[in-house]
Amino acid sequence: MKKIISYLLIFTLVVSCKKEVTSNKEIQQNTDQSSITTLECLKAKVSETLRKGESADGLTVEIPYKGGNGKLYVLQEIQSTGVVGVTAKLNADSLAVGDGKLVFNLFGIPKESGMAKFPIKIGGQTCEFNIDILELGINDVSISYLDCNSINVNQGSAENITQGDIVDFRFSMVYQGGNGKTFIDKSFSSINVLGLTAYLEGSTIANGEGYLNFRVTGTPLNGGKAILPLRFGGRSCNFEVDVKPLEVRPGQPISDKEGNSYKTVYIGKQQWMAENLKTSKYNDGTTIPNITDKTQWASNTTGAWAYYNNDAANNAKYGKLYNWYAVSKTTNGYKNICPTGWHVPTDAEWMVLTDYLGGESIAGGKMKEVGTTNWDSPNTYATNMSLFTGLPGGLRLGSGYYYGIGSVGSWWSSMEYSTGDAWTRGLGSSLWLADRYNSNKTNGFSVRCLRD
Repeated sequence: MKKIISYLLIFTLVVSCKKEVTSNKEIQQNTDQSSITTLECLKAKVSETLRKGESADGLTVEIPYKGGNGKLYVLQEIQSTGVVGVTAKLNADSLAVGDGKLVFNLFGIPKESGMAKFPIKIGGQTCEFNIDILELGINDVSISYLDCNSINVNQGSAENITQGDIVDFRFSMVYQGGNGKTFIDKSFSSINVLGLTAYLEGSTIANGEGYLNFRVTGTPLNGGKAILPLRFGGRSCNFEVDVKPLEVRPGQPISDKEGNSYKTVYIGKQQWMAENLKTSKYNDGTTIPNITDKTQWASNTTGAWAYYNNDAANNAKYGKLYNWYAVSKTTNGYKNICPTGWHVPTDAEWMVLTDYLGGESIAGGKMKEVGTTNWDSPNTYATNMSLFTGLPGGLRLGSGYYYGIGSVGSWWSSMEYSTGDAWTRGLGSSLWLADRYNSNKTNGFSVRCLRD
């Protein structure tokens, strides 16, 4: 009996040790719950023709299926047979319920022409999709060498690009051994960091050495190394662009004196409210007057607030509009309109935010809520990558009239520009910049608070 117990103990310890060194991939495989009724490899769709000696990086293959159960399938990497050198990678994801498609990403370089074969198994079904690797035809463009080390950025810049930036630059690169043939327009999508595309306009190459001229546009969706896999004339190489990631994450919600709760977000080293201020009280409990009358608003030089159009229904989404006298401690009796531990940002603190987001000229798009549910069309370049979620709450003019809900959002800084004006920031539906300008202190703008 003791021997049996000892054996069981040893067996348990061995199993436990094995479990500790089990790879993540093996753990993933154990969670595969996918099921489909039909896998249609004969309908495989390759994104672009692949030739011998060209890199497959950036190409995709779509495989339709039917009868998906909506469950998780795991990562697969399949090495080609027949023509070797190419890998098809299927990232882990969930099936559609019903009909859908699997998207494989291709990598590697086929060393010969012929048929590259990829046997796949998913959801209880198996099939094999094939890719015909072509020889260069007599009328195809052909070169002997493509030199990514010769790349010269000659318009715009490929430096200091940050996630979410609007990218537009041009570069040239050297090729050798051209055969003087004509080619059509080509485009190459980035991998690793998605969102960039290199365009090559159709032309005729030289006999011998020449230059290819590319234009890169788009918006990088994440940080890291954006790889543009360039394929041309039977040769290939990669152009790499460094993209700085935005350090953005949600913070803990906070509440003001009245119990209004606000989402917050960390953007770089700052923590901002991700919603407009709604309070009608300073954080010491003192009430801030609500002025609805236009004439009274225009003549007032003490702290006050209003709902846009004097309509309380606008408060939940857009918050209140405050004159600068309510915002500045120099005019409100050294009171704080923000929750305890938070404050109205200075002009310099606004600059820290917009500089981190790539500068005033492009930061606005990263600060605006996406879409046209609240913003008027076209809501230019809105990505909200900063999670600031700027909304078009409009403003109240010093005359007491309201303007711009849906098309503009404006926020106070705590810093005075002159006796009558203070620094502000504005976003617009047709702009991608975060506009820094001075505005009259009697105007009513939104407020965002920044953590101390």
